[in-house]
Formats: sequence, C-alpha cells, structure tokens
Amino acid sequence: MADIISKDPISNEYVDRVIKANEILDENSANTQGVQLRQLVKDLRDRLETEVEKSNAAITGKVDAVAGKGLSTLDFTQADKDTIDNFNNWSDDIASKNYVDLKIAPLQSSIDNLNTTTNGIVKLLDAPFGKLFNNQSVNEFAYLRYEGSNGAQAYQINIPAEFYSDLNGKGFIRLKFFLKIVPKENGIVNVKTNFFGNGARGFGIVSETMLAFQEKEYLMELLVKRGIDGTEIFVLRNGQQILDQHSMTDDGTVEIEWEDLPKRIDYMMFSTSAGTGRADVTISGLTVEIASLTN
Repeated sequence: MADIISKDPISNEYVDRVIKANEILDENSANTQGVQLRQLVKDLRDRLETEVEKSNAAITGKVDAVAGKGLSTLDFTQADKDTIDNFNNWSDDIASKNYVDLKIAPLQSSIDNLNTTTNGIVKLLDAPFGKLFNNQSVNEFAYLRYEGSNGAQAYQINIPAEFYSDLNGKGFIRLKFFLKIVPKENGIVNVKTNFFGNGARGFGIVSETMLAFQEKEYLMELLVKRGIDGTEIFVLRNGQQILDQHSMTDDGTVEIEWEDLPKRIDYMMFSTSAGTGRADVTISGLTVEIASLTN
C-alpha cells in the first residue's frame, strides 16, 4: 500500500483537474455528474483531515507501554517527590524522623533507669521462661527447680538491695503464678514459699491430703509488703486470703515454725515435701513485680 502521508495535500485545484466537469449541476438528473463527484471527494478530504488532527492530538499524550508494568490513574507528582526529599526538614508539629527521635529519647531514658532504681515505679524481676518442678524421688522437702543451661537448677527470686536501702521507705513485691499438683498416690502434699534474709522461714501455701490422680490447680498471689514496722506477707489462693498452711506428715504431725518471718528478705524459693513418687508439682506463668517508695 502506498504511503499516503507522504503525498502532497489534495487541494481543490487538484480535484478539479482530475475530475473533468464543466457542466452545471442538474438536480433532476438520475446520473452521477462530475460536479457532484468533485464535491464528494472534497468532503471526504475535509473529514479525513479533521480525524487525522484528532488522532495526532491523542497520540501526543500517549504513554508507551513498558513490559511488566501497567498504567495507573494515581499520578506521582513533582510536589510528592519534593515532600519525600524534604522529609527530615519538616517542622516539629509533623512526625519527621528527627521529631520522633526527640520524643522517644526521654522515654528511652526512663526505660534505662529501670535497671538502676525502682523508686515510685513497678518493674518486673527475672523469672524463668519454663516451669518450676520437683524432680526429687523421695518424699522430703526439696526446692522446686527449672531447666537451666546446666540442667535442672534450684530457682530463687533475688530481691534488689535498693528495696531496703531507705530505712523509712515503703514498697511491695508481688508474685503471681499457677500451681498444679498431680498426686500419684494417696497422702499429704505440702508446698511452701521460703523466705531468706535476717532469718529464714517457710510459709505453707498448700498442705492437704490428696487422692491419687485427682489433680489440683490453684491461682496463687503472694504480696510481700514492706513498711516502717518491717515486712508483712499476704497470700491469696484462688482469690481468698489464707493463713500459713503448716506442713503435716502422713501420721498427722503438724510442723509449727515458731520463728517470725524475716524483717529483711534477700531471696525467696519454693519447696515441696512430695517427691515425684507421690506427686508432680509444677509452677507456671510466674511473674514477679517490685516497687519501692523512698523519701
């Protein structure tokens, strides 16, 4: 097909030269007349030129297709680019990186201070990730253990020295945990929280006769309250405050601990008289909170 774009424009004179028609138009003639044919060609030319102009305008604004990409109506403008380029130059009322860093700094300082002081705040003390359990085979008092890097190790909660650093200060230590006992035979099961400091004393949290395979679960909460008069201890079992459950033996003998609880507590441990032959005793979900108020 010939390239019609490269041809000279079709002028009126050109049409008149090609289509010879000197006669006057006869409106009543049934035959095609040269003057009519001339006009038809000129009208077609004019219509074609109009359509070509429209097509050129559309082609001028087109976007070339790129392999693997589609077209979108979301236009990324120069203003958008300028906003991103100037991100760190925004004013303080907008969340620029510098602005956020400035606001975080005091909070980070407060978090860092948790490692050195507990004054007026509550912080968590370290607790094992896994369960505490009894792994002794004989029925005698032994401390609950956890599985550490060097195998099963007795677990103790160390109280920071600053808890007692102010003679007139006040504060508390709160422990929460689940206690589960699975008896393997009928008999007495004793579980204690042991306090060590300027003295040593156990506080019985369970002392019961249990039937084989009738497991027991308790939600425990211990509150060690420190005041001017010394240290007080409160124990809740399933939401009810309990007194010291003095340990018993199978023959009914009750163990009475006559010593007072220590006025200063350096660490705490858990113990049970039920070996694995009598019962499996586990503590899970242990959290330890401490807070102190000084002058």
